[in-house]
Parts: sequence; C-alpha cells; structure tokens
Amino acid sequence: TTIEGVLKREPAHPKALIAAGSIYLRAKDPVTAAARFETALKVSPNDALARAGFIDAASAAGPQLTPAQAKLAVSYADALATAPTADPVSACRLAWVMVQQHEVPSADKLLDRAVAAVTPSTPSMLKMLLPMT
Repeated sequence: TTIEGVLKREPAHPKALIAAGSIYLRAKDPVTAAARFETALKVSPNDALARAGFIDAASAAGPQLTPAQAKLAVSYADALATAPTADPVSACRLAWVMVQQHEVPSADKLLDRAVAAVTPSTPSMLKMLLPMT
C-alpha cells in the first residue's frame, strides 16, 4: 500500500498526509508538499511536524502558494513573532515566505527573533543565519 493509496481511502489521515508532504518536499515538489501539509493542519492544527513541514514547503514554493496557504503562513509568522521562544530556522524560512508575500515588516520581526534565539553557545547556527560573520 502506498501513501497515496492510504490517502485515497482516508483523505484526512494526518500521518499519511505528513508522510506524503515530506516525500513531495524531498522530491522537489514543494507546491504539492505544501498542499499535503496544509490538509494535515486542517485535520490536526497543532501538529508540530505538519507545521514544520508546511513552513519548509512554503519557503520552497515561494510565490506559488495559494492565497489560503499564504494566509496560513502569515498566521504562523505572526504567532512566531510574538512567541516566548522561536526556532531560528523556522523563523528564517518564514521570513523568506513573508518577503515573497510582500510582508517585509513581518520578515524583519522574524529575522530579529531568529538572531535573538541564537546564543554564543551555538556558533554553527549563527554562521548559518549570518554567513558573513
């Protein structure tokens, strides 16, 4: 049984949707991946894997996001910009999505959060975020 076969029988199966999204993302099809993760988030809105996968797919899909996906990305950006802690990688990827959605002030906030989340004890993360340092 393939993942797509499972989804034909159970279109709202969250684990199968996340697995399919991950496969499409690795196969360099971020548009289909974003759609699978978006559906997974409709079924299971608090699923951290679905949210992380959606952010990865959205950053790779760029301007090809649907209006609903762009709105979802903006809602995640707003939440992350005000969260007590922020994952710097997710913040950077969402910042890229915000730039592509012409939401530059949101991108600025996210990048500020990403840099603030990196401590001197994580030089490799700082180098990834700010390669010129």
